[in-house]
Amino acid sequence: MREQHEVFELIINVKKVCLALCQALKDEIRIPSCPEEWLCIEKGFARKFPRAIGSIDGKHIDLDCPFNSGSEYYNYKRTYSIVLLALVDSQYNFIFIFADIGCQGRISDSGVFTNTLLWNKICTNSLNLPPPHPLPGSNIDVPYIFLHFQNT
Repeated sequence: MREQHEVFELIINVKKVCLALCQALKDEIRIPSCPEEWLCIEKGFARKFPRAIGSIDGKHIDLDCPFNSGSEYYNYKRTYSIVLLALVDSQYNFIFIFADIGCQGRISDSGVFTNTLLWNKICTNSLNLPPPHPLPGSNIDVPYIFLHFQNT
C-alpha cells in the first residue's frame, strides 16, 4: 500500500510541476489562440512538412512497480512508468505540456493523447486553427496537422 501511495504522490507531483512550469512560463508555453499564431508555427515546418503546426511526443517516466498494480504501469520497454506528453514547434520549443498526465505506461501515446485538453479542443473545434489551404503546386485544400515526433 505504501508503494502505491508513493506512485500516486509521484503522479501528483509531476502534474504539479508541469502546471507550475506552464504557469511560470505562460508567455512562452501556451497553445496559440488565433489562426495567425498557428501560421507562424507552420512557417517553421513548411520547408520540410507543409501544413504541420506542431509535433507531439510522449516520454515514459520510469518508476518502481506500484504495489498491487499488476501490469497497469508496465510498458513496451519492459519497465514501469507513467507518460508525459508535450507539443513542440519546429525548433523544439514547447507549445504545450500536457499537465493532465499520469496515464499508466501500458497506455499508448495515442491513448494518452485522447485524454488531453488538446484532443478535447480538436474535437470541439475550439483551437482557432487556420482554415484548410492548398499545398504548394496544388489547388486542393489540405487541413493543418500535428506530427508525431519520431526520435531517430
